[in-house]
Amino acid sequence: MIELDISKLFVTEKIEITCDNCFNNYERTIKNRKVSLKKFNKDLCKTCAYKESAKNKPQCNSLYWTDEKKLEHSLNIKNSEDYKKGIENRPNIEGENNPMFGKNHSIDTKLKMSKSRTGKIGENSTAWKGGKNSLVQRIKTYQYRNNWYSNIYKRDNYKCTICNTKKNIEIHHIKPMSIIVNEVKKELNSKDDNILYEYLINMHINISLDNGIVVCRKCHRDIHINWGGHLPKLNNKI
Repeated sequence: MIELDISKLFVTEKIEITCDNCFNNYERTIKNRKVSLKKFNKDLCKTCAYKESAKNKPQCNSLYWTDEKKLEHSLNIKNSEDYKKGIENRPNIEGENNPMFGKNHSIDTKLKMSKSRTGKIGENSTAWKGGKNSLVQRIKTYQYRNNWYSNIYKRDNYKCTICNTKKNIEIHHIKPMSIIVNEVKKELNSKDDNILYEYLINMHINISLDNGIVVCRKCHRDIHINWGGHLPKLNNKI
């Protein structure tokens, strides 16, 4: 640590410092140098300061976060009173509370949004995560891109086929896509997702509309054993 006379300098002025750990030269404001001296009792560059801080904070090291530790941390958060209060006080942004309620994007905005997304599928997509999507999700995405969903909406006149409401409508796969995928896996005796994907998209999936109906969110919840699950209720005839 080099002794410097900084009594006549402003706290925002920068001076050249030599790191006491790696001995590299760097610039630091008077204010930040005082903080470093108070905290570490020596001059440290940013990299060395992070390493020094991590000694007393094992959670700053990626090796600390094992799968068991992540699960434990998640459960601790979800069981905390602050988390529960936060969930209770979370603002409702549905319906009229949504900032976009009753508003529509202009034609120019829609064209720009469409143009920005055109062709951005697979590795070119801004949401690409190295092919982590399941085969079921890939098939549903293919159906969406090829108007399978929109054709079913048109066929069913944009209303729930169970209660006839036109609010919060969505598409329900009568035969779950996960079951279709498993059947094809057994039929082809293959676990190669690319082979299965090509086979599935060349089936009736992208042409026939028999496996889809329009339902509202409430009726869709009633159809499934658990929301987000793929198995229909045993007493449901759909």
